[in-house]
Amino acid sequence: MGRRRWPFRYECNHPGCTETAHHEFRSLADLKRQLSWVPKDKWFCVRHAQADEVLSNANRLRVCEMTCLISDAGGKFWGIDRPTSGFVYGPGFKAFAKDFRPGTRVRVTAELIMPESDDA
Repeated sequence: MGRRRWPFRYECNHPGCTETAHHEFRSLADLKRQLSWVPKDKWFCVRHAQADEVLSNANRLRVCEMTCLISDAGGKFWGIDRPTSGFVYGPGFKAFAKDFRPGTRVRVTAELIMPESDDA
């Protein structure tokens, strides 16, 4: 018999929002630890926590640029203002920071291209 899982659901606290996030924890201790980091009454969905990053009719273009940086420990990492990850990826690309010289930049662009109206 498998170990018990502890399911948990966050509901966005923005008035009128119905977005939810579902999590499953391996133990009650893991669930309690999560709640100490992000209390249930403080959670907001991406649309309300990072609204400027959500593509919409009014926000059709997003550009993110990361630079290959050297960490304090000497390793190479991608980051915007500080080294954060040695590997970045998305649809159609993957990049290991260790493969590039410091100062190399990776620019990722997401653009909404709306279909032309059928009203013609």
